[in-house]
Amino acid sequence: MQKLISIFVACVACAQATQHSGYPPTDEIVLAGLVHDAGSITQNVLDFIVDMSCSKLVRTSIVTASGSESFEARYAITAEKKYQQQNCAEVSLVKDPIFKTDEPMNRVKRIQFLREFQKEEIRKILSKNDDLDSTTIVLADFDLDKFPAFDKVVNNVESLQDHTSELDVLCSNGLSGNGANSKRYHDTSSTVLLPDTFVHPIELREIAQMWPYEDSRFIINPEGNGESLTSTSLFKWFEEKGRENGSTKLQSNPVPVRSCFGGLALYKASRFLDGKCSYMHQSRAIKNAKYRNSLDNEVSEHILWNNCMRAADESFVVAVQPDMTTTSKTESEKMDRTSRKL
Repeated sequence: MQKLISIFVACVACAQATQHSGYPPTDEIVLAGLVHDAGSITQNVLDFIVDMSCSKLVRTSIVTASGSESFEARYAITAEKKYQQQNCAEVSLVKDPIFKTDEPMNRVKRIQFLREFQKEEIRKILSKNDDLDSTTIVLADFDLDKFPAFDKVVNNVESLQDHTSELDVLCSNGLSGNGANSKRYHDTSSTVLLPDTFVHPIELREIAQMWPYEDSRFIINPEGNGESLTSTSLFKWFEEKGRENGSTKLQSNPVPVRSCFGGLALYKASRFLDGKCSYMHQSRAIKNAKYRNSLDNEVSEHILWNNCMRAADESFVVAVQPDMTTTSKTESEKMDRTSRKL
């Protein structure tokens, strides 16, 4: 296997095909994300990475602290099995720059820093791209259990790249749990509905109260008393909203929100890389106090970035795509991940 210096990996079939075909990787899509241990990436997520790399020639950047050799071996096997001698774009494993630091840094601060670090890695990948309006960044958490169906993501990328689209960010509908009656909306700490309702439970906020412009009907009540909103009913609400007024291009309509992520989201590169906002923007500002969670006493990096972009440009549009679903890992796996301080 041709091993690219330091941070790049490629399978045998990919290296051989590149030498003979010379097909360039696409500049229209970049897949990027974070994971503590690259060796722990599930087979479902690995299949998605391989499909992007080999089917669409999408370059991938993974920031990771460990597990590179394990990932490289599994990637090679999967790419060879699925695509044989086809050409594949490179997948780069970038060493977590703060994995061994002694500087005190909580979970959210750490992720904020890594998101900014990876943004610069993406900027390098697209340094020769002169049409960022037609380019999509697929930003993902590679520690999920399942990604959306590959074709579903590709279709939504094409929709986002349509010059008639007003969307700038399209988030997945992240869930935890299995089965029709146990699907729970997962990413509550990053989700803010329009005009400004933070769906995260009040008792799990640093300041446990409602704020102006919030609609109590859309704040999750973990107890699920009466007609109050639960994470299960919020997931179903997005599905129902997406089915309103059918769509000619998507099976489900995007649901506009103020902020979201869901574990995988699509960004217009021109917005993502314009330099106006960062994932650490005014995290301790009074105006962001309402979004701080009680676990870290911090604001999700996605809320900070989305709010900053909206403040810089009122035409900025974020939405959840209800039928583009991700699935988080089990509670025990998440606890293990937290113990390793991802």
